[in-house]
This record gives sequence, C-alpha cells and structure tokens, in this order.
Amino acid sequence: MKRCLALLCVLLICLVAWEAPCGFVALGEENIEEEEWDDGFWDDEFEFDDEDEFMDEEDEDSFNILKDPFSANDLAGEDKIDVRTCGDYQYCLTEDGLGARTLSYQGQEKDVVVPQTLDGLPVVEIGEFTFNFRDDIETIQLPEGITSIGNMAFFKCSSLRSIVIPEGVMVLDQSCFAGCEALAEVAVPDTVETVGDFAFLACSRLTEIAFGENLKRIGQGAFQLCVELKKIVLPKDLEEIGADAFTETPEDLEIVHPG
Repeated sequence: MKRCLALLCVLLICLVAWEAPCGFVALGEENIEEEEWDDGFWDDEFEFDDEDEFMDEEDEDSFNILKDPFSANDLAGEDKIDVRTCGDYQYCLTEDGLGARTLSYQGQEKDVVVPQTLDGLPVVEIGEFTFNFRDDIETIQLPEGITSIGNMAFFKCSSLRSIVIPEGVMVLDQSCFAGCEALAEVAVPDTVETVGDFAFLACSRLTEIAFGENLKRIGQGAFQLCVELKKIVLPKDLEEIGADAFTETPEDLEIVHPG
C-alpha cells in the first residue's frame, strides 16, 4: 500500500513538472495561460500608410474631393463634389451636369461682377457660403440665368450696400443675406417664390422691399431685426409667413397687399 502511494506521488510530481513549461505558474500565483502570437499574422510588407491597397490614385491638381452635407454631385459620386477653379472662383457642376454652382470667391474686388460662365458653363446657382464673411465687398452684380441664391451665400457681408437679384431667381435660401448690416437696397424679381428662414435677418439699414405675385412662402425670422424696415410689398396669394418673420421691426411697418 505504501509503495502504491509513493508511486502515485512520483507520478504527480512528474505531471506538475511536465505541465509547468506549458504556461502554468507555481502554486500561490494566478493561474494564467500565456498567449502566443502567430508569426504569420502580420504581413511584413504591409504598411498602414500605403493607400494604394485601398483606393485608386487621383490627380490632386485637377480633382479635389470635399464633403457636402447638403447635396451630392451625381457626377462625382455620393456625398462628394468635383471642385473646380476658374479665375477667382471655385465651383462645381449642378446636379444635371449642365451648369455651374459657385462655391467660393477668392478675389479682392470691392465691386464684384459674377461672370455669366465658368469654363464655358453657365452660372445658374450662387452656392451656399460663396461670399460669406466677406466684409470688404460693397456691391455685387449677379448674372442673368441664375435660379437660386444658396444658404448663407452672402452671410455677414457687412459692407454690402445694394444688390440686384436678376429675373429667374426662384429661391432666396435661409440666411442668404443675414447680417448684411449695410444693405439698404434690394431689387427682387417677380420670379422669387421662396424667402428662406432668416434670409434678411439683421439687415438693419434695409428700409423697403417688394415681392411679386409668385411669392408663396416667407420663412421664420426672415426680416427679424430689420430695425429700419418701413415698407414691404407682398402678394395677395402669399401662402405662408413663418413665426417671428417681422419681430423687432418698426411698429409703423407698412405691409402692402396690392389688389
């Protein structure tokens, strides 16, 4: 019996000695199995900065990609626009690929004349943010043929005194002239259908403005803080006037509905 117990002890000692190199620690320490890395897991030739593994190389001088949170140019792919440069302007194609939408103005002129065409394409949209925060611009002449003035296109052009919006423009998008505190004269064509939210917010020197019979909507806060506005002409068939459209305008503001 004693000989059997001694034999079992020897076998147990041998077993412990054999298991220890395989990742087990001595009694009293945590029993943690060590992990071994597979030497073949990493490819020695792989580099994280090697973009050729993931994308085709583009010519950076002729093609630049910007993210556009509001729209996508179908010709450049979803959520991407093909940014081009012509003179003092950056622009992209319109959705149908037949016209140009301005994106930014890099010139230094105080009296700006927006061209009729860019690289032979007719300018049909003044895109969002094109002239925003340009406090050096005093006058702007827009080309015939544009149909919309985008979100914040002239935001905080604080020296802009007057502007003539050409026939054919249908949309004055939100905040397009907001903060143009020197703007005293705005000529609006009969084609305008929508005045967006806060479109003329804080145009503190604007005294009079008239809209044609096609106007359907005035957005919220559109003329808020126009503290010198004395007269506004609106069509009789206007469908919507947003909340606070005329908040903080003069108490004697004259709203005219011809007919």
